[in-house]
Amino acid sequence: MSTSKRQLDENNEYYNIAYEILKEIGAIEDCEVHEREWWTETGKYDKEQIYALATSILKRNYPQYNNFTKFHESIDQVLKDASIEDECPYCKKLLDE
Repeated sequence: MSTSKRQLDENNEYYNIAYEILKEIGAIEDCEVHEREWWTETGKYDKEQIYALATSILKRNYPQYNNFTKFHESIDQVLKDASIEDECPYCKKLLDE
């Protein structure tokens, strides 16, 4: 496997872990129907609290993932990918039809 493929896989793993941990702590919330397709920030924590809580869980549950810079970048990306809309546009579209 090439180095770039390995790095891409590692980035995806950190992203997926960050997503799951942010969901676990309540920093993001999925649509019940469109999980992993649409989520939003809950506003429950500020960024520093998210980093602290999520890093603590990472250390405890995923000790082999110890690149905290990459993990925090993944948290930032998950939060950036969160929708700013109040309701899932996929569900809204279905209800409007």
